[in-house]
Formats: sequence, C-alpha cells, structure tokens
Amino acid sequence: MNINSMFDLLANRKDLVLKYFSQDGLTRHEFQKLHREFNTTETVAEESNEYGAADYVPTSLSCFNDIQLSLIADMVNEAHLFVGDVSMEDMELFFSCSLDRPLQVSNNGLAALFLDCLRSENLISHNWQKLIADYQLLCSYKTMKVLKRTDISSSLSEYRNRHPQTQKAFANFAKKLKSMKEKEE
Repeated sequence: MNINSMFDLLANRKDLVLKYFSQDGLTRHEFQKLHREFNTTETVAEESNEYGAADYVPTSLSCFNDIQLSLIADMVNEAHLFVGDVSMEDMELFFSCSLDRPLQVSNNGLAALFLDCLRSENLISHNWQKLIADYQLLCSYKTMKVLKRTDISSSLSEYRNRHPQTQKAFANFAKKLKSMKEKEE
C-alpha cells in the first residue's frame, strides 16, 4: 500500500479504519484482509455502517500534475484509446470526473486495460469502474452508449487475456508515472 492509498484509506474509509485500527495490534494477515477489503469493497454515501461511520464516495478518479497529464494524453493518443486525439485538458476533466460529454473509446477493452494498469499502481481510485459508469465518462465507439460498469469489467477480462504485450506496455507506463508521482511527493 503506497502513501496515496494510505491517505485515501485514512481520509475516506472510516469504516475500515475503525474496523482494523481499533484493536491493540494489526497482524500481517489482518493487514492483508484490510488491503483486500479496501481494494474490493465500495463505499456508500450518506449511510452509516456497522461502526457508525458515514462512508465516503470519491468524486474523482485521481489528481495528476500538468506534466503527468501531458504524458497520459500522449500515451492514450499514441495507443489510439479514443476516437480522435485528446488534450491534456481533456484528461484533467476525465480524471476529475468533470467531462461535459463522455469520451468515445475506440476499443472498450483497450481503454479498460489502460485504466486498470493505472489502478494496479494505485494511481487512480480503487473503484474506477464505478466512477466511470456513474459519471458517464466513456462511451462505446460501436454503440455510442455510455459504458456501464459491467461493460468495462467484461471488456477488461476479455482484452487482458488476449493482449499481454499491450498490458505490459501499459504497466510499464503506469510504473513510470507512479515513479514521477512519488518523486513529486
């Protein structure tokens, strides 16, 4: 778990903080359970959980600086993730969940794989698929319909298994971006 994830956990997941940090100690096994739960469970706004804490729903995928946004824009344009080129400003609006209209993906699986690689390096929110669906950030080139969470998930599974080289390239890019972000902090 990196510093961004830890901050996200402490600031936004009071339910998990109370559940795991109210004990005398935290074993390696308990930490693994905490980490898995943090990465796989979602929060629900305005509802109290069994620990009495209101859960938090993130309102953005991530926050990148201008250099990082420029690199991301270059990478997605080079990989032809979207129909037409996108700018650094488009990427900033995308990651802040503030687009006026969804970006049109050229291939659902390709876009999902790129975002999943960013998530693997903890560069975007752990519930990125939900945020993309909720904020209607992406639409399909073929159907012109906004991508739902199930569309993203199934496209990711199919694409990941058939394109390991693309996954490797995206993973390397995400690691480079993570390194830049860590140096910044």
